[in-house]
Amino acid sequence: MVLDPEYLDRIKEEVSERKAKEKLGGIQQHGLIRDFLMTLAAAGAFIVVAAIFGFILHHIRY
Repeated sequence: MVLDPEYLDRIKEEVSERKAKEKLGGIQQHGLIRDFLMTLAAAGAFIVVAAIFGFILHHIRY
């Protein structure tokens, strides 16, 4: 069976498009995870600062 060169080119394009879409999806998912972790870190830092501030105020008042 002889495959037409146009058919082979079309298969190569479909494969490369699929790989590009998979790679983009992975990059987007990685970005979402990174954003989530940064938000979690910011919330944790806020809680630590608030706890230190509350501890200081508590000792000043009593």
